[in-house]
Amino acid sequence: MIFVDVNTFYFASDGGVKTFYDAKIEWFKKHPEHQYYLVFPNRRLTVEKIAPNIHLVQAFGLKGIIGRNRLLMIDYGKAVKLVRKIKPDVMEVGDPLLTPFFALYTLRTRAFKGVLSSFHHSDPINTYVRPWAYGENSNIFKRMVALLSLNVYLFSHKRIPYSMVASHTLKKNLEELGIKNIVVRPFGVQDIFFKNSRVRSQGEKRLLFAGRLEHEKAILLIKWVIPRLLEIEEVHITVMGKGTHENFFKTLKHPRFEYLGYIEDRKRVEEVFRRDSIFLAPGPFETFGIGVLEAMANGMIVVGPNQGGTGELLASMNSPFIFRAHDSESFYQTILKALDCDFAKESKRSLKKSKDFSTWDIAIGEMMNYYMEKAAPELDKQVNEQESPDLVA
Repeated sequence: MIFVDVNTFYFASDGGVKTFYDAKIEWFKKHPEHQYYLVFPNRRLTVEKIAPNIHLVQAFGLKGIIGRNRLLMIDYGKAVKLVRKIKPDVMEVGDPLLTPFFALYTLRTRAFKGVLSSFHHSDPINTYVRPWAYGENSNIFKRMVALLSLNVYLFSHKRIPYSMVASHTLKKNLEELGIKNIVVRPFGVQDIFFKNSRVRSQGEKRLLFAGRLEHEKAILLIKWVIPRLLEIEEVHITVMGKGTHENFFKTLKHPRFEYLGYIEDRKRVEEVFRRDSIFLAPGPFETFGIGVLEAMANGMIVVGPNQGGTGELLASMNSPFIFRAHDSESFYQTILKALDCDFAKESKRSLKKSKDFSTWDIAIGEMMNYYMEKAAPELDKQVNEQESPDLVA
């Protein structure tokens, strides 16, 4: 199978998206009978062959349009040439911006004749567009832009034959918008979080927030609750991540508060998780919650909202630590409840629930099996090993 991923959001400093694609790369390294190409924006504009069957294709992108640290890929001509050259069996769209239109163009012009799918890493309409348009400063212009954005989004995604999501919550949201042929394939957990897990001991009042420091992660709740929590003796708080609100955490000085910034080394991330006991996950728009699952697999107690992928995960285990989304007082009271719980009991419940999920290797394998089944009419069931077209030369 020849598989092409295209995502304008993949770049070296991004947490969840990078975790997903790095897991894919590792899976394809173990399966050299398949070829893998990841197309994303970068300033280097190179093609890097990191394994005999894996190419990282970097196209031109503009900085600052979709976020301070993100690049908006615009050189889709390079991607079209790639598709025409390697004739992939499967192509997966990973972002909701220009990439879906590029993919539909390749179908319409018959440059691509394989299986086209969209992996929905986010719910942009409910996460960004509607809060912006119908929030405190709502006006007719914003509402018109929101309506236009929704129509553009649906125009492209309704025409992509297949969609994949990581949670039933997102599947339901997309189906309500009229998107069909959606399959759920949950994310996985890196082995190290399982292997180094531990049952938390009573009185370990160490709290952790790990994620982008942005509004969609409910970072305002974190900023509001930290000073109140630090009034409680023996409570230690760690914040890990970066984003538009990072200056607040950089300048916050307290002997029981630590700001670590963004940590790329996954072993170091796991060490921080293993050190702490309660994971704060207030974001109501999580489409799955990779960090939440990693925390549970490591034995942490999780506090999360009654919405999104995190809410779905916590509700499935009847967690007592679910608060009303967007409600700061409810968030605070639920944290107090977690601090006063039977740590060993709740830690063991987290560990037990995490075992319902697999490692990344198995999770990615299940995704690839789905695509190979869809591509079966064009593929031999016994995939023959083939040489990857050398794009570096």
